[in-house]
Amino acid sequence: MRNWGNANVDSRGLAAQVLFRLLPEMNGTGHSYAPGTRGQTAAQFRAAWIHVVNLFRANGATNVKFVWNPLRVFKTSISIKSLWPGAGYVDWTAFDAYNHADKSTGTTPYNLLKNSVTTLRGFTSKPLLIAELGVAPYSGKSYFLSHMVSAMQSLGAKGLVYFDKNMDMKWRVDTASTHQSAAKKAVQASNATWYGRVSFAQINHWAASGGSFN
Repeated sequence: MRNWGNANVDSRGLAAQVLFRLLPEMNGTGHSYAPGTRGQTAAQFRAAWIHVVNLFRANGATNVKFVWNPLRVFKTSISIKSLWPGAGYVDWTAFDAYNHADKSTGTTPYNLLKNSVTTLRGFTSKPLLIAELGVAPYSGKSYFLSHMVSAMQSLGAKGLVYFDKNMDMKWRVDTASTHQSAAKKAVQASNATWYGRVSFAQINHWAASGGSFN
């Protein structure tokens, strides 16, 4: 990652940045490294995170930005504050959030993440990325897709990645022509930017700090 960054500097001389989602979704129980599985603790998770970050820094990989990425907060999830390794070891925060269209998540994109972001902002102001967002087919899917970009921007997110893949549920935006049209509308109506619309240097500087390109 260090060597790749140094070999791909942008027009302003900044090494290509890498947003590294280390040990994501750690507040659930779906991964072996998550506290609550195999008798592991939140303190061990924090120590592991800090250990990895220190290794990268010791090897000069300062272009790697560490993304601390829990699932959205839900009733049985582990406290995200207990998993926070400290501002000195995190560059970006992120959430993964899925609307399964059931009683617990059949809701608007804003309400799906509002409580999670409020909890997060109780202990850090680091820039926020929505690393995975998905919605299953139901009567409100078009509404969800058409409002997802503006909703995430209202929550202060700097970026959004939609999980456009069918797995346990049909998350893709083309599950119906109306769904795909709604997703296009969400992007076209927003001030979203992407490579081609803005330069690599703009995106690269944004990735470095979450701030604007000057």
